[in-house]
Amino acid sequence: TENSGDGVMNNSLDSKFIMNDGEISGNSAGTNGTIYAGAGIKLNISGGKITENTAATAGGIYVTSGAKITLEGNPVVYDNTVDGKQNNLYLAGNDKLTLGELKSTAKIGIGAATINRAISTETEKDYTASIVGDSSKYPVVYKEKALWIDFTSDHRHTACDGVKHDSCNHQNQKWRAWEKTDS
Repeated sequence: TENSGDGVMNNSLDSKFIMNDGEISGNSAGTNGTIYAGAGIKLNISGGKITENTAATAGGIYVTSGAKITLEGNPVVYDNTVDGKQNNLYLAGNDKLTLGELKSTAKIGIGAATINRAISTETEKDYTASIVGDSSKYPVVYKEKALWIDFTSDHRHTACDGVKHDSCNHQNQKWRAWEKTDS
């Protein structure tokens, strides 16, 4: 679809959005992404492209706490932006992606409100060639049989009262990183 406004709004409890093929592009969403997945929503994306969309919060897909998302097959969720920066699939809560078998040509950019945590359920395969961080500061890595959104050096967060770090040991704490340029 090409229009101005949210592309798909899924906000009814227990509703489903299934995408096997096709393209969602050229949308300009006001706030919460071209596809919005509210609590209780099930998103299953196994193919097609979600590209070249913009929004104030998440250019591609905005997933709230309590929504379930499954990625498999050959989906492309990339080149969606917020303020000119990559912002493709945004996990607003601490929920995890369920990963099926992804083809090598799948490409999904991801960001999250809480980093340094597992973003997928357990998986035997390393899909970091297909699922990448929207920012190089927060790459997706494979460890402990899951995909994690991690952090690179030079970060600050509320767990340490905003003190700048090159590394930290907050493995079990939830925190939201600030941008390098924040004071």
